[in-house]
Amino acid sequence: MTKLRELMIRDMTLRGFAPNTQRTYLQAVSQLAEHYGRSPDRISNREVKGYLFHLHQNKKRSTSTCNVASAALRFLYHQMLGRSHANFEIPIARVPKKLPQVLCRDEVRGADEDDILIVEFDLVHSTAVLRLGDDEMLEEWSPSY
Repeated sequence: MTKLRELMIRDMTLRGFAPNTQRTYLQAVSQLAEHYGRSPDRISNREVKGYLFHLHQNKKRSTSTCNVASAALRFLYHQMLGRSHANFEIPIARVPKKLPQVLCRDEVRGADEDDILIVEFDLVHSTAVLRLGDDEMLEEWSPSY
């Protein structure tokens, strides 16, 4: 195990990182080093950005996966190696938002009772304003199809 890896494990442990986070961060740094064939402390800002671009464009990694790699590399370069944020910026990508599925009237009319129960369950559990017992109001409100 390299000295840098040992220091990274120690620092992540001291900061209270979860074991899975530690494993993921170490894997991201190892993959960067493997990609360039040298120690991460010898890799430039331009190369790190190039690697993240490579993950997204060539390896077709998801935005979330690229953001985890970005977070791991930011931790390594900013916290561990002390490279300033101004001189060594590692970008984080925006995660695309998915639109909810919207049903047309015919699809709602054709829904069976199980589908309606699932929708009611999702509604109750995803709406922060509903309080305990408010789901009973939905039973009164539920249209009969």
